[in-house]
Amino acid sequence: MRKSILLIALTLLIGCKDEEEGSLIPIIETLPAAIPSGGGVILTGNIVDMGKESVVSYGFELFANSNNIYYNVNHLVDTKIKNGRYTLRINHGLYPDVEYFYNAYIETENETYQGERFSFLSKGSAKINLNSCLPNVAHIGDTVKLVGENFPAEDMRALELRYGYSYAKILSVTENEIEFIVPKPEKERSTITIEAYRKEYAKDGILQLYKPIITGVEPKSAFYSDTITVVGKHFDNVSYNYHSKAYIGTARAEIVKVYRDSMRIIVPNDAVYNNTKIRVFSQDDYSSYDGFSLYEPKFTNFPREVYFADNHVVSFDRKIPESKARSSIYFGGVKIGYFENNGVTEIAIYGGEEREHPLVWKVSPDKEIVSDFTIKVINPFYKIKQKEFPPFRDAYLTASKDKVYILATDRATDGRYLYSYNFNDRKWNVEHKIVFKDDLVINSFSQKLVYSEYQNQIYGVTSTATHENFFKLDINTGNVTKLSHIPLEKDDYANFGDGFTYKNDIYFVAGKDFSQLWKYNVDLDSWSKFTDIPFNKERYRGRYVCMDVKDNFVYFNNGADGNQYSDFWRLNIENGIWERLADNPNPKAKTASYVFNNEIHYVSDKVYKYDTTANSWTEMYKPGLRISYNDHRRVFSFKHNSIPYIYETKVLNSYYTDYNLYIGDLVE
Repeated sequence: MRKSILLIALTLLIGCKDEEEGSLIPIIETLPAAIPSGGGVILTGNIVDMGKESVVSYGFELFANSNNIYYNVNHLVDTKIKNGRYTLRINHGLYPDVEYFYNAYIETENETYQGERFSFLSKGSAKINLNSCLPNVAHIGDTVKLVGENFPAEDMRALELRYGYSYAKILSVTENEIEFIVPKPEKERSTITIEAYRKEYAKDGILQLYKPIITGVEPKSAFYSDTITVVGKHFDNVSYNYHSKAYIGTARAEIVKVYRDSMRIIVPNDAVYNNTKIRVFSQDDYSSYDGFSLYEPKFTNFPREVYFADNHVVSFDRKIPESKARSSIYFGGVKIGYFENNGVTEIAIYGGEEREHPLVWKVSPDKEIVSDFTIKVINPFYKIKQKEFPPFRDAYLTASKDKVYILATDRATDGRYLYSYNFNDRKWNVEHKIVFKDDLVINSFSQKLVYSEYQNQIYGVTSTATHENFFKLDINTGNVTKLSHIPLEKDDYANFGDGFTYKNDIYFVAGKDFSQLWKYNVDLDSWSKFTDIPFNKERYRGRYVCMDVKDNFVYFNNGADGNQYSDFWRLNIENGIWERLADNPNPKAKTASYVFNNEIHYVSDKVYKYDTTANSWTEMYKPGLRISYNDHRRVFSFKHNSIPYIYETKVLNSYYTDYNLYIGDLVE
């Protein structure tokens, strides 16, 4: 049990004993505390008599319980006990503006004896002085000593140390040294700050970080996704995963590994050729280097002749990045197909403005790599890239030896115009606005045209409510003249197919089930049925027939909607005799055809050549046509300068039609 012994009681007790014997128990008193201006407290006690009991310890009891602070600590005095005054200075652990209670005490083997209890209002712990850091220049992650005075060595947990705004890990504390690990500073990095017992102490400029320095890069030129080594010194190899950054130009590079004297990074796919400065952010600072460049790759193994859409094995002297933005290779302005197949690089060419072009690799927005060779597409046909989208819809084509004409509706004005194609500019130009006479209206959805070399005019049929279905279009003026209509039965006057010209006469398929061939005499402006069509009339086969005149014969490619009829015929136009020929191996409706030397070529999803001399069929090898075979397209053919052309129309909706033009300059 603790005992508080008042001084009066002690005096009485002493007076009762022989002065030579002394007190049997310790007699101690508490004296007023002294509060230094710099903080802390000086406590004083007085041992009047040590007594006869064996003393274990002596010192001061100090405690507080206010302002959310609970403090109850015995402070021991470590000097040898003797009668008289003793003092203890407490520098740390005191909070400012808190009332502390204290008393002197002696602890014996039997009891603890206390002096009177006093209190003081604290000014806080003693002022901490920050003097210097050893060393004063360091790397992030280094161990550094902070030298100073009045550090709270006895309670390291009450101490916080910041470098800038970042908290450092404290390893050890003595009265005059704090050993800590340098953190990456946030914001202001020149200030060391210590916080202890609600007070802060700071000093600027006593610790600096080494500035990173770049002295070189290996290799000096590299390509996308390559790993390069940035050489230098003072890189942050401790916290680089979180705090280091690397850039090539403005593109962020992935950091693989950081050493004190080097940094391995991956060339980012979004780097550009006109800005390859390497910048490294490490040690909370930037360093830059100008001696690096992006490598310009080369085409090393490529074919010189290709077929459209075929896969061709190729190689580069650098691996093409996986990024789509960095694998854009073009042939004549059209992006080629590029892919990896079981570790083998393959490409496929799908188009181009011309047959022969170099390859252009757009490796970045500011860099194009052009091959030092050209590739030639050797398909018989290739698609001509149009300069602009055709201005019309609901088009029908016919051609002379010199010009190609289209009668169509202008998309912008809904007016009817005659257009011609400019092969040099690759554009459709307006020849004339159509001028109708005699109340004739051409049905844009139902029209068939033929060009007469004898008359140098265009003739056509159309569906009308009045049965007036035949007209002439003057190619020099655009005037349309109504002519004698085909004398069909009322139920059949809308039944007409394609036509052709032979010498001075005009011929059209028409009549019941599209099963008759009618002849128009230009001089007499009159019609007569020339012959009945002998092949199967089911499914309106005559509606989709295409005809080609060679010598005095007309060849009928007579496919139908179902494409199931393969019988193939020709008509001797001089005597009207029909002859069945070798069956068509690929009968299709809505095909196109043209005469080429001694052959007739039929174009649909494939191209088959009929030899008029041998009466036999062969398939054209990889013709290069990509014609979609469906109910909403029409395929036309014509020849210009003895070269065959294929013109495909695809109805997209009631207002727009897509068009593809192919040239067969390698047809043989």
